[in-house]
Amino acid sequence: NNRIRLCSIARDTRVDIEGHGKCKLNAAYAYGGGELALQTINENFGLNVGSYIAVNFSGMADIVDQLGGVEVDLSDGELEYMGKHGEGLESGKDVQLNGEQAVAYSRIRYLDNDDVRTSRQREVLQSLLDRVRGLDSAQYPQLIDQLLEQCTTNLSQAQLLALLAQLTPEETEIRQHAVPSEQTQAEGQTIGGAWFYVYDTQKAGEEIRDFLAIE
Repeated sequence: NNRIRLCSIARDTRVDIEGHGKCKLNAAYAYGGGELALQTINENFGLNVGSYIAVNFSGMADIVDQLGGVEVDLSDGELEYMGKHGEGLESGKDVQLNGEQAVAYSRIRYLDNDDVRTSRQREVLQSLLDRVRGLDSAQYPQLIDQLLEQCTTNLSQAQLLALLAQLTPEETEIRQHAVPSEQTQAEGQTIGGAWFYVYDTQKAGEEIRDFLAIE
């Protein structure tokens, strides 16, 4: 339907992980990889996501470099927090970042909060998509092969190629969202020495379904 929806879920969200009890959401991947992470999201948020692609930070840097970099809006504060990775850069609109710089930008944590951090990650993803749109479709199979070297996924190459064809039309509308949102009524709580986002994940799941236009 020419619509792309990017939705982040905070990694500190307190969830039930099968076999491990109440934990942070990102622990699911540490315990059982993409399959357990997917199961945990589906069970706690009432979703039915069937596929995943996982990439680590070093792989992400390689992907950005393979696609020729990304462009982001870079503030003075963000530039300062990028440390050595910001050397040679200037703040402003549409600043060109290489792979290591894009990862450093995506990982900024202490300037603001995790919600803003995930918005940076979505900005990098959207810029990557713009890069892919500029490629000839004949390059897609080689691109998929290169990207698969940096990822783990339960999708086949044929499924990825089909998805890529859906993601790249110029007229595609892209919208972003993040959970918890203002309407989630999340609370920060320290439990057992660890800090969590605590909120009704099933209710948040309804919010996600509305955003994704899932019946």
